Amino acid sequence: MYVHKITQIIIILLLFGFLAACGHPISAAPSELIQQKKAILILTSPTLDKSLEIQLAQTLNTWKQSDLIAYEWIQQVNVVDDLLVKKINNKAYSYIIVLGKDLTPTTLTSALLTKAKRWIVLSDATHPEAIPSTLPDNIALYQLSANAGNYNSVSTLTYQFFPTPNIQMGTIILLWDNIWAEQLKVIQLNSFDHGIHYYNAQQMRVNH
Repeated sequence: MYVHKITQIIIILLLFGFLAACGHPISAAPSELIQQKKAILILTSPTLDKSLEIQLAQTLNTWKQSDLIAYEWIQQVNVVDDLLVKKINNKAYSYIIVLGKDLTPTTLTSALLTKAKRWIVLSDATHPEAIPSTLPDNIALYQLSANAGNYNSVSTLTYQFFPTPNIQMGTIILLWDNIWAEQLKVIQLNSFDHGIHYYNAQQMRVNH
């Protein structure tokens, strides 16, 4: 009988201990971890190449899985208008990434209305474009430079020594895997640098 009561007391104590443990609040995630999480908004134009669209989807999914970067992607954007500006100002996006040369003009205008946000504009044009006369301080614009056709070209170096008339420059192909890799570093390291940037020799290929 005595042993039975001792057993009951032990069971009751264990039960109280279990209930107390269940009622203990779960510790919150460290604020540093919360602050490290990034959220980006992607805007793409209707003229975006289908293969590039597929590659972008794969890239964003990889960023979400391996780098904990949350994203929202709005496709088929013709212009960056007041509705988008309102949406952008009302959400805590770390970056707004715009892909598509057609969106550059309205993006430059709208960025002035979202001065607290950082914009990354990636041109998909495979030819040099005119440089904007003014650029808001919260925009980093990436495009081809005027001498982009001279990169990665062995034949160009040869022609410098053996001049040949009517040289036709080849087709420029943008290497988006390398372009996205650079942008991932910008997002991870918060190394945003406003102004005009040109795709480098590792981010393009010239086919002759």
